[in-house]
Amino acid sequence: GDRVAQLRADWWRDGGTLELEYRLADPQGLTKWIEERAEFVGDEDGKIRYAVGTIRDISKLKAAKAARDAAEARAERREALVRMAAEKANFGGWRYELGDEHEIWSDGTAHIRGLPPDIKISPAAAVEYYAAGDGDRMRRLFDACIKNGEAFDDIFRMNTADGRQITVRTLGEPQFDETGKLVAVQGAIQDVTELVSAREEADRRNAQLQSVLASIGDGFVTLDTAGTVTFINRRGSELFGLEPSHVQGRNFWDIFPAARGSSFEHKCLEAIETGESRSSVEYV
Repeated sequence: GDRVAQLRADWWRDGGTLELEYRLADPQGLTKWIEERAEFVGDEDGKIRYAVGTIRDISKLKAAKAARDAAEARAERREALVRMAAEKANFGGWRYELGDEHEIWSDGTAHIRGLPPDIKISPAAAVEYYAAGDGDRMRRLFDACIKNGEAFDDIFRMNTADGRQITVRTLGEPQFDETGKLVAVQGAIQDVTELVSAREEADRRNAQLQSVLASIGDGFVTLDTAGTVTFINRRGSELFGLEPSHVQGRNFWDIFPAARGSSFEHKCLEAIETGESRSSVEYV
């Protein structure tokens, strides 16, 4: 109240235009936002004759602006989270609208490819960064998506603009308008180099382990938590009198029902429940 009164007094003394926004309690005790505008009107000699003004309830306008500002703030926070997630997971998004010269990329997509975020690039030029052979496969998948509406999701080798050789997962799906016409293709790209390398290393070590286990003189068999045989070496098959192909992938207790209720079964279940090693001696 005092602030508004002082601003009015200043305007009355100095002239010009009065522009105020303030809160006002109505007779029911509800607070409203008020916009007040006023100015002096003079005669042809420049002498001030009177003042005119308007007072308007802008409560709904203020509420709408507050809601819009809150929505924009939430959108900015979500965008920041998406950017952070993209940086951590090495992924980005892309979109191509039919008839356009260039693809639309997120910053993450450009970063993966070793290119500046503001680059403009055609679909044909974008495919050139895929390694020999993989580029042809990417081209066929992209064309099939545009022509036939076929989504794709595959792993490719890529040579980045800054000289790195990486492995990426690229996926795309068709976008249709309200009439069912295909108007765009959009998707994502993720750098999975470390994941693929780790998987290849795990496969290599697993192959080495199986090679060692296959050559040892003792029988060796592995079961998953459901009792399915996941591996059996040649000596184990000989001891059981069965071919490995007849055992692997089947439930151990179905193959050897006599083992149910045995000390071996109890020890296996204990190992599964506790995560600790157990041993058992059986005479057959």
